[in-house]
Amino acid sequence: MLKTSGYITTASINMDSFKRQFHKEMIDNLKKATKAWLSAATGQVPVWSGMALASLYDVYATIGGGLIVTPRSNVKSRVAQGMALGSAQVQHGPDIYSILIRTSVKHYVLQDEQNVGISPSAPWQSFPAGLTAASAVVPTVNGPKLIIKRTSF
Repeated sequence: MLKTSGYITTASINMDSFKRQFHKEMIDNLKKATKAWLSAATGQVPVWSGMALASLYDVYATIGGGLIVTPRSNVKSRVAQGMALGSAQVQHGPDIYSILIRTSVKHYVLQDEQNVGISPSAPWQSFPAGLTAASAVVPTVNGPKLIIKRTSF
């Protein structure tokens, strides 16, 4: 009696390798969007004592960059205070990759969207400018679509 046999296989994938590559690409995508955000946002923040702009230092450090803040001459530097009042946190898990950017510099929060008519430089609109720039990066990334959104101050 003659027998034949066969089997059909599907493509195989090394899931560990896939997960590592996916993680790397998602972090790269976050960095790309964050760089665009920083470029636009920092261009909107005027420098006096350096405090407001320095609050974005941690964002630069998170993406592997640096920030030089030079206060105006004859103005006491508050760069160190600003650095202590800003943060950037990259969060990732099985279903999310995100970066949370915060500043607790009170005049930054007020000047960014308020104090119109009270301060000649207000509103700065740095966070909205950053979100617009980061959103422009979305079509250029590999992988799942980035969602750019703002939470309240």
